[in-house]
Amino acid sequence: MERSDQELISAIKKGDQESARMLYERYYDRVVRISWRYLRSWEDAMDIAQEVFLRILGEKKILSFRGDAQFSSWIYKITANLSLSFLTRNRKKMESRQMNIMDSQFTQAQLSEYPGQLHNLEVLEKVKHLGKALSALPGLYGKCLYLRYFEGHKY
Repeated sequence: MERSDQELISAIKKGDQESARMLYERYYDRVVRISWRYLRSWEDAMDIAQEVFLRILGEKKILSFRGDAQFSSWIYKITANLSLSFLTRNRKKMESRQMNIMDSQFTQAQLSEYPGQLHNLEVLEKVKHLGKALSALPGLYGKCLYLRYFEGHKY
């Protein structure tokens, strides 16, 4: 039976390294995807994910987690803040990077939602149009829709 986030966090607070590993494995991919959404670079997103977990687990920030909100919301906020800080520090690098949501990684990730239809050109076209539409939305609207429909967030 899989342990809940709260059970893992309680065990981590008592020094259980195995629970820390389990929490890391549970959230690593999600943290990378969230960061990629801001940075559009898998390499930078993986660096941010590493920094997120170093702060949470290595610097013992998890000890300050009160449980008022879900752990997933807490780690999302930390990831978003670190990603935005990275963008601020590296603005010139980020401005030179093409900010097209439809790079090959996005296309493949979204097509994985349609098992057995990877060869279907109609599905590929729909994904491309959706990506262009999300990219065209102002401000955080595209990010909100992406998080809701591709990451499964309920808020």
